[in-house]
Amino acid sequence: MGSALAVLKRQIQTTLLPALELSEVTRASDPRLLRAVLQYETVHPLSSLDDLHRRLLPSRRIVALTHPHLVDPLAILQIALSPGPDPPGSIQALLSDPHAGADPAEPTAPAATATFYSVNSTMRGLSGIDMGTRIIKMGVTWIQAEWPSVRTFSTLSPIPTFKAWAMAHWDRADVLREVPPSTRALVVRTFGSWERFRSVVARGKWAADPAQQRFVKEVMQPVCKAYLENVRRDPVFRFHLGNGAIAWRLNFLGDTSVKGMHQSLSFMVNYLYDLDHLDENARAFRSPHRIVKSRL
Repeated sequence: MGSALAVLKRQIQTTLLPALELSEVTRASDPRLLRAVLQYETVHPLSSLDDLHRRLLPSRRIVALTHPHLVDPLAILQIALSPGPDPPGSIQALLSDPHAGADPAEPTAPAATATFYSVNSTMRGLSGIDMGTRIIKMGVTWIQAEWPSVRTFSTLSPIPTFKAWAMAHWDRADVLREVPPSTRALVVRTFGSWERFRSVVARGKWAADPAQQRFVKEVMQPVCKAYLENVRRDPVFRFHLGNGAIAWRLNFLGDTSVKGMHQSLSFMVNYLYDLDHLDENARAFRSPHRIVKSRL
């Protein structure tokens, strides 16, 4: 059975991949393509066509990986262009950026950074062929041609497995050792017990309380860093490092949506795609030693 699937996969690659095209999604795109973007966007869900249009403003782009014989795209990539050298650290700020809708006829600073903030593969039957990796690589080539001023390629990515792992390992040594004893003692004095603080963190209401935010950040940021670098179970982390990216920055309050709080306690990661070292980094991560390139 396994050999038959391997043969089928090779046949699909031989016939499908050479005909793939990268198509920009615009308001004037085929309505079927627009509906597909609405349907398949799972990272930051879209609620309506108006919502989609807000992601097609002058400094926002969406591209789709298409095939001439298929109705739906195989992958969709959403991109934010910005003039500064650093990628954004908050998805709420990115999606509500007032400058994103500036008149494209008005002179503006040239784009210096391209941030991939949503990558979706649409066909589970092609799970053995990584369309997410393919669309990112094709997206980089497209951006280089359209915006030669862009020098930084990064992501703003979720950590969908972090909260569940942290809550399940709350009292275990691999969590406690990341929190300085003085910080744990202060948490216990302030909240009454370490377990009671766990309940505060899990409920998520701390996001509206600056004092509680400070405690959550001091405790959970080093735990999140260790989870990514040492445990390495997060699929998004493995995906980007497998592509050769570098884990560059951990963003507290990066996603304060209900989904972001539920999955990652608001943390997001910027992964940096250093084009000169992608192959080297990917080989290091895939080696038996699983070397992690991280600046978190």
